[in-house]
Amino acid sequence: MPELSLPQQRQVAKAFDPISYLHRAEQIFECDIEHFVHTKRLSGAEKEIRDILLYGIWRTGQLKNEQIGNLFGLSYSGVSHVVKSAKLNLKKRRLLRTKFDQLNSLFKL
Repeated sequence: MPELSLPQQRQVAKAFDPISYLHRAEQIFECDIEHFVHTKRLSGAEKEIRDILLYGIWRTGQLKNEQIGNLFGLSYSGVSHVVKSAKLNLKKRRLLRTKFDQLNSLFKL
């Protein structure tokens, strides 16, 4: 989490918009975020993408787990579980990591 008493970190913290991040993610990952929120059970590939996007937002340190969960229709503890699995997937899956890096390069994180 950024130290908000430092002016540069405060500017960056204010600049991050999770909705904008998710809209860009829809283009890069060719997915529908609303589908992730409203579907009770996601396929393996959909779940993997949702988990990676959730992890990207979590990694910024700008939102609490509860707030992130609200974006994806999950509980705050569900966010913790997703973060753990997303970290493992990013290590294993090269294409997924490439797309994740591409998305994050568009934002000051």
